[in-house]
Amino acid sequence: MFVTLNLNMKLLPFMRGSFEDIINSKLEEEDVGYVEGGGTLLDVNGEVECCDIEIYLNDEKNYKKLINILSDIRMAKGSKIISEKETINIGKD
Repeated sequence: MFVTLNLNMKLLPFMRGSFEDIINSKLEEEDVGYVEGGGTLLDVNGEVECCDIEIYLNDEKNYKKLINILSDIRMAKGSKIISEKETINIGKD
């Protein structure tokens, strides 16, 4: 199962990569899945608008574990998890 973590954060690709590493480490530690990749969305002026991190879950049952893992990581308000079934706001700060 694939889900997208949409970060309401203006991270350059190398900073997004550091964020991906943190998330991937926690996912692997809990045997939930892994980070598949990511991307940075630029606006018409070439400014960073937001970032996506693509996450693969090795079992649909791990979706709630993913939410708990991501809830422990500090993310900007407006960040969200997007799956086939729903979109959940995850950012707090």
